[in-house]
Amino acid sequence: MKEEMFLAYLKANCVGRKNIQTRAQLQRKLGLSKDQLTNMVHRMRCKGLPIAGGPLGYFYAQNAGELHATIRWLEKMVQTLLKSINGLVKAMESYGPMEDQEGAPAEAQRSGFGGERRSDGAGELPAERQERASAVRDDDGGSSGGDASG
Repeated sequence: MKEEMFLAYLKANCVGRKNIQTRAQLQRKLGLSKDQLTNMVHRMRCKGLPIAGGPLGYFYAQNAGELHATIRWLEKMVQTLLKSINGLVKAMESYGPMEDQEGAPAEAQRSGFGGERRSDGAGELPAERQERASAVRDDDGGSSGGDASG
């Protein structure tokens, strides 16, 4: 229901980059939290709806160029996250083997590292890591490939 309401709002008020609205504006107008709005945009994009945007907010794309700009922005975000991941993998090397994972976040304990450290980026090549990063979790805890939206 909220997705339909959001889509109708965008089509009526936010068509084209010139009509972009900030996340805060959209949250207030639609009564959504930041996470609810972000997750909704992600789900809608995964369904193929042309929700465009960037650091300034969201809008309903008026043309392919606006979608292309959004795609480039998302790709840049993914690359930035991959650099952070690679830096943290390097930092992990100074801690020695992960024999005792007590205190590690649950996600790290089941991340597939299995207590092994490898000099090749934790056993994944950058292309494999990018592929895994493209499969993001949806609200239902499932996986939906394609968009690492923010």
